[in-house]
Amino acid sequence: MFAPAAWAAYALLVLATVVALVREPALRPDPGQVFFTDSLLTVQLVLLVGQTAGIAWHEAFHDNRGDVRAARGDLDGAVEDFGYAQAIL
Repeated sequence: MFAPAAWAAYALLVLATVVALVREPALRPDPGQVFFTDSLLTVQLVLLVGQTAGIAWHEAFHDNRGDVRAARGDLDGAVEDFGYAQAIL
């Protein structure tokens, strides 16, 4: 992911994106795409509900084997799982 060839590819993608945004103004973000109503409160509430649901969905798929083992009293296994999770980060 951090090889020089990858960095060159990333730079080309950024350059291509900038060129596309300059050549085609319709590709640029528009405030109407976020502020879909005149009420800023409504926008904030929709974002809050949407983000909360998205975070809950994301967190639901984490591997919780360590939590289950800790609840059963197998703390050694829980610590091992936590150590593995830390190692891959």
